Amino acid sequence: MEEKFNYDTQFIDRSTGEVFSVKAGTKLTSPERQEQQREYALKKTQTFSEKNELYKETQKLRGNFFAVLCRETKLFHTDISEPTLGKLIYMATYIDVNNCICKDGGWQDQDDGCFIRVPNPMTKAEINDILNISRQSFSPFWNECINKKLIIESDGAYYLSKELFRFGSVHIRQARIIKMFKHAIRYMYENTDERSKKTLIYLYRLIPFINLSHNGLCSNPLESDKNKINPLSLGQICKLFGIDRRNQVYFLKKLKKLRFTDKEGKECSVIKYTWLYYDKDIYWITINPQFYSGYIQEENMVEMINEFRLEDNIDSFDS
Repeated sequence: MEEKFNYDTQFIDRSTGEVFSVKAGTKLTSPERQEQQREYALKKTQTFSEKNELYKETQKLRGNFFAVLCRETKLFHTDISEPTLGKLIYMATYIDVNNCICKDGGWQDQDDGCFIRVPNPMTKAEINDILNISRQSFSPFWNECINKKLIIESDGAYYLSKELFRFGSVHIRQARIIKMFKHAIRYMYENTDERSKKTLIYLYRLIPFINLSHNGLCSNPLESDKNKINPLSLGQICKLFGIDRRNQVYFLKKLKKLRFTDKEGKECSVIKYTWLYYDKDIYWITINPQFYSGYIQEENMVEMINEFRLEDNIDSFDS
């Protein structure tokens, strides 16, 4: 029994004659109902604790992230040149509050022994340094970013466009939020040659096609039922990029060669694929959730990540 009173009232204890006042808004709950509420609260606390532990475990494997905004299911920002897009996504691993491009760290010791995070904005020269490109290459890149408002200068600091990226966890209406993980993104930029970087751009362009629940490339990324997902075939992906279908197997091999060393020091593939036997053209291409991912359940994350570990799945990733 649970009853809420919308007005002031009184009760009389018949055994003693004592009068009890009950104010409007008061809830009276039976002992049985109180016990049910205690059990529910305890179960909720335990569930939260379990999820928190799972998150800590997967966080160790993936590291920190930034958010990419996807408003439509089409190739990601084809109005940005390929070299510029690759550099912007790398720079996004350095964004802080309000998308300010900052040096790593930013924690400051206070007199009371506590630490507070203080953003430390990069200069234009420091941005050039982290990109590790010549001044001749940096100049056209910078001009494109400024002219297209991909980078905004304000009070001596530089900010990435909020139409592309966001710092930390965000919730935005009419946009899907894809997490991109800093460790893998930086490794791929800093440890791959220019040819591999070009291949990497294909996966950046395909971000809006990532299924939010299963991390495979598909035409209906909001579908959570795996049996109803429409995976992008290799032929469809090649068509999106204007690649001759006769070169699709070679294209797949280039994607398979993209690899990085994760936070545990293990070599991982960026993609894996499954051939659907009834249609030779269909490949279920899955993206390593340490690279970028949708809203995968934490309890499924560790198992999924293990599928990309090369030392355990060497036969699946032979070129």
